[in-house]
Amino acid sequence: TAVEAGTRVPFIVRGRGQIPAGKVSPALICQADLLASFARLIGSSLPDDAAPDSFDLLDVLLGKSETGRPELIEHFTAFRQGNWKLIQGQLYDLSTDLSEKKNLAKEMPERAKAMSERFKELQSAKKTRP
Repeated sequence: TAVEAGTRVPFIVRGRGQIPAGKVSPALICQADLLASFARLIGSSLPDDAAPDSFDLLDVLLGKSETGRPELIEHFTAFRQGNWKLIQGQLYDLSTDLSEKKNLAKEMPERAKAMSERFKELQSAKKTRP
């Protein structure tokens, strides 16, 4: 499902002496990012054709940064950019509307259009990671 209840889950990282206990991060991350992040953790890198949608977010996992991935396609039907979420003509600001009750698409058509265009661009790309 494209709604947050279907995708927003706790992600817990632990590393005694390396990761601050009790730290909460707003960073956007997904399971695909573990590949590039773990590659750097072990001093390696991914070949260009491997894990095309994996971002290196090791600094986020280690509590050194709160800058996660810039955008994320969810379940092939939803698109996130920071706190903004687009679902087939619906637009939500998750910073104020986590339950996705107020569709802002008509109030903010420029944002909805720009996000829709970027979503289509990413869907047709061979990879999303830089």
